[in-house]
Order: sequence, then structure tokens, then C-alpha cells
Amino acid sequence: MITRIQALTACLVAAVCVLPTIAHADPCGTELCLSDFSEAKKDISKCQDDLDEFFSLVGKKDGHFDPERTLEKRRSYLNKCASGNALFKADILSKYGSIVKPSY
Repeated sequence: MITRIQALTACLVAAVCVLPTIAHADPCGTELCLSDFSEAKKDISKCQDDLDEFFSLVGKKDGHFDPERTLEKRRSYLNKCASGNALFKADILSKYGSIVKPSY
């Protein structure tokens, strides 16, 4: 028979495991969306959080947009996806790593 403590523990573990994946964007999801950005734009709702997170990473120098610092922030973010494809990451960063957020 399951005790209350066991049930509460199971609920807590489930919440800790599930909520982080729901609550924020994922670098691997961002890589997937940006590896075929034109396709992602067709149903933007699936990629919205991932794209917004990626393009919110902006480096500044003296209060102004700095492409190099932006590129470094975005590179660091994408590299958090250990299972990603290095060639896709390089292509994504060459296209979108140092630009202002595009419309989608």
C-alpha cells in the first residue's frame, strides 16, 4: 500500500522532471527549428519558444547591439545541446548567430 509520503514524493519527482521541459525553451529544439527555419515558420507555434529564446540572446557593447557578442552568446546556448549536429550548429550560427531577431 502506498503511503502518503510515497505518493507526495512521487508527485514531487514527477513535477521536478516535467516542469523544466514545459517551462522553457531547449537548445536542441532551437537547433531543430533553425536547421530548417523556412519549414519551422509554416507552423511557428511549435518553435516559437525556442526561437524567442535564441533571438533574445543579444550581446551589447556601450549599450548598442554587438554582433560578435551576440554570436558568442548564441553559440554558447546552442552548444548546451550535446546531442546536436556540429555542422547544423555552424550553419545556424553563420546565418542567425549575429543578426537581430527576424520576423517569423
